[in-house]
Amino acid sequence: MKSSETNDGRSLYTHLGLIVITVVASVMFLLITLYYFDTKEKLQEHLKTDSNIILSRVQNSISYLVESYMVNEYDKLIVNEMKKEDIFAMVVYNEHMAKMLGRDSFYSGKVRNGEWKLEDYDPIKHDAYIKQNTLYEFQTLLYDTNGAKIGKVKLYMSGKLIEKELNELISQSIVNTTMVSLFLMLFLFLSIRKYILRPLYKMISVIDNSDKDGIPLEKIKVSGAAEIRTLSETINHMVETVRDSKNKLNEINSFLHNLIDTAPVRIFWKDTQGKYLGANKLFLKDAGLQSEKEIIGKTDFDLPWAKTQAQNYVNDDNEVLTQKEAKLGITETLTDQQGRTMYLNTSKAPLLDNNNNNFGLLGIYEDITQRVESQEKIKAQEAQIVQQNRLAQMGEMISMIAHQWRQPLSVIGSLVSILQLKTETENFDKELFRSKLKKVVEQTQYLSETIEDFRGFFKPDKIKKEITARQLIEETIKIIAPVLKNHDITLNTEYLCDKELFVFSNELKQVLLNILKNSKDAFEQNNTPNPYIHIEVECIEGSRCSISIEDNAGGIDQDIIDKIFDPYFSTKSEKNGTGLGLYMSRIIVQDHCKGELKVQSSEDKTAFTVII
Repeated sequence: MKSSETNDGRSLYTHLGLIVITVVASVMFLLITLYYFDTKEKLQEHLKTDSNIILSRVQNSISYLVESYMVNEYDKLIVNEMKKEDIFAMVVYNEHMAKMLGRDSFYSGKVRNGEWKLEDYDPIKHDAYIKQNTLYEFQTLLYDTNGAKIGKVKLYMSGKLIEKELNELISQSIVNTTMVSLFLMLFLFLSIRKYILRPLYKMISVIDNSDKDGIPLEKIKVSGAAEIRTLSETINHMVETVRDSKNKLNEINSFLHNLIDTAPVRIFWKDTQGKYLGANKLFLKDAGLQSEKEIIGKTDFDLPWAKTQAQNYVNDDNEVLTQKEAKLGITETLTDQQGRTMYLNTSKAPLLDNNNNNFGLLGIYEDITQRVESQEKIKAQEAQIVQQNRLAQMGEMISMIAHQWRQPLSVIGSLVSILQLKTETENFDKELFRSKLKKVVEQTQYLSETIEDFRGFFKPDKIKKEITARQLIEETIKIIAPVLKNHDITLNTEYLCDKELFVFSNELKQVLLNILKNSKDAFEQNNTPNPYIHIEVECIEGSRCSISIEDNAGGIDQDIIDKIFDPYFSTKSEKNGTGLGLYMSRIIVQDHCKGELKVQSSEDKTAFTVII
C-alpha cells in the first residue's frame, strides 16, 4: 500500500525484514564468535594441562635413562610420547652425557617435519623452524638419584590440532546457526506480520479513507497487542482533536469573515503583484461588485475608479511592499461606480512571513467624506469667527487710539487757541509762536507714533520669530498702559525668566492684550477698589516659559469657568463683549504656538497662565 511505504519507496515489511535479518545475523555472529573464542581458550588450557602431564610423566623415566647413559631408550620414549600429534617437538639436553664425552652439550630429540613426520632434532636446522611453528613451550629439569641436575627436557606444543578442531567447530556452527537463524527469521517475520504489520495496514486503510480535509471518516478499531491498542487509541484521539480543531477553525474563520464583513470600514488584501485576494462587503459595494469571487485576481485598473486614482493606489502599494513598513493615515479620493467622489482615510501594511519576506498587503480605509465636509464647514465658521474677532479688535483699537489721542488733541487745540488769540490781539511774539508750534509738532508726532504702534501690533504674523518674554510683555503694555493709567489700575511686572521664545509674536501680544483688557473691563464692571494687575514670568521644564497675569477683579464663578473659552460665551454686557476673545486666544496659544492657556480663579482673584 502506498501509505505504508517509506520515503525511499520500500515498504515497512521490507524494512522490518532487513532489520530482522541484520539483527539475527548479528546476534548469531556474535554468539559464534564468543563460542569460538571460548572453545579456543578451553582447548589451549587443555593443551597446557596435557603438556604438564606429559612432562611429569617423562621426567622420572628420562632422568633415570640419562643417568644410565641409555640414550637410545629415551629416544624410544620420546617417539612413543609424540604419538600425540599436539607435540611438535621434544628435545632432551643431556648434561651428564656431555660431561662424559667432554662436550659443551649433548642433545637428542624428535621434530615433526612439514609432512608431520618425525625426524631427529638438529639445532642448526630446526631451532628457527620450531620457534615459528610452536604455540607453547614447556620444560622440566632432570636430576640424578643424588638430586644433582643432569639435564632438561623441552616440550614444544603445536596449535595445529586446535586450529583443526576450531575450523570444524566453525563449519558446524555456521550450519547450525544458519538453520536456527532461518527459523528465527521466519518466526519473527510471521509474528511481525501478524502482530504489527497487519494492524498497521488496517490503521492505514482507515486513515486513507478520509474526507477532503484529510480527516479519517471512521475510527480505528482498537484491538491486538497493548502497544497497538495504545497506538490505535492515540490516533483516534488525535483524529478527534484534529476534527474538533477543524470545527473550531471553521467557526473562527466564519467569525472573522463576519467580523470583516460587518466592520464599519473597507478592508481588502492583495498579493505582491497587486492582485486582489479578497475584500469585505463595504469594499465590494464601492467597487460595484456583488461577491468576493468577482474581485479575486483583479487589480485596481480593473475596478471602476479613475486611472489616475488607480495608479496612486498602486504606487502606495509598491512603496509599502518595498520598504516593508506600514503607511498609515493616507488621505486620498475615490470615484465610485456612480461617479461620486469620496474622501478616504487609508492605511496599508505589508504581510510578512517568518523570514521577513512579503507575501501580500493588507489595506483598510474609511469614508471620511462627511468628516471632510464638516471640517470645511467648521473652517468656514472659524474664518467667520476670526473675521468677527478682527472687527471687534479693530473697534477696540479705535477706542484705544481715541483714548491715547484725546490728551494730545486737547493740547493741540489749546495751543492753536492761544496762537489764534495772540494773532487777534496783535500781541504777536515770534519766539512764543515758534515754541507753541514746536509743541504742536511734538504732539502730532506722538499721534503718528501711536498709529504705527497699533498698525504693527495688529499686523498678522506670517512667520515665527525669536522674542524675549520681557520684550513681548513690554510692547503689549505700551499699547494698553494709557487705558490702565486712565482707570487708575496698578500694573506690576516680575521677570524671573527672560528666555527667547520662538513664536508668532503679534498673535501672542494680542492674547496678552486681550487678557489685560478683560481685567480692565472686570474692574469697571465690579467697581473694584484699588485694582491691580500682576504679571510674572518664570522658567519651567527646561526650555519652556510661563507668563502669568493675575488681577483682583473679583474672580470667575466656578459654574462658568469651564465655558469661558467657548465661542460667543461672555460675562460682559452685550455692548462690551463678543465672546470671541478668549476663544481666539486659546486657538493662538494651543494651535499656532503649541502651548497651553490655563485659568485659575478664587473668590477675589483670577490668574491666566500662558505656557510656551
